[in-house]
Amino acid sequence: MINYPNLSGAQPVYGMQPINIVQSIVPTKATQISVHFRASNKKYVCAEGGGGKEIKANRGSAKGWETFKLILLENDRLCHGGKVAISCEKGEFLSVVGSKLMCNKKSYMASEIFTLIHPSGIGEIYSKNWICLQTFEGKYVGYEKEGETLVCSNIITPKEMFKIKIVQ
Repeated sequence: MINYPNLSGAQPVYGMQPINIVQSIVPTKATQISVHFRASNKKYVCAEGGGGKEIKANRGSAKGWETFKLILLENDRLCHGGKVAISCEKGEFLSVVGSKLMCNKKSYMASEIFTLIHPSGIGEIYSKNWICLQTFEGKYVGYEKEGETLVCSNIITPKEMFKIKIVQ
């Protein structure tokens, strides 16, 4: 697991430079897994137009716009507490914009990194498991009014639960 340091007043350690949080984080080699997210309203999460617009949970079936890539930033398995970046069909990254989510970033930084939360609080995450996505600010991804735009919430309710399906 990566421990993100407190960067205020950071000093180089043994010849290494402090992390510049303005730079994009680009792993040299990261495992990518294609997935569908089905919300508790039984609708699939969709990046409208394949990206560049708001993210909604309003589709009855999963195709291209409903397929996302999880970029595993810490190891090669899906697990509780794992950090991921999420890209949509056009390759843009899911990002927190105010209290809403959009797929509109060409690269990912802190606001595009999510933590996978398994309801049990431990263990690996498998296809068809329920999960939550926690933002870099500690909020939870959920949907408004029966499948409307995905937003960030302070608590986990059924609207913040998604069934993950790994697709080949």
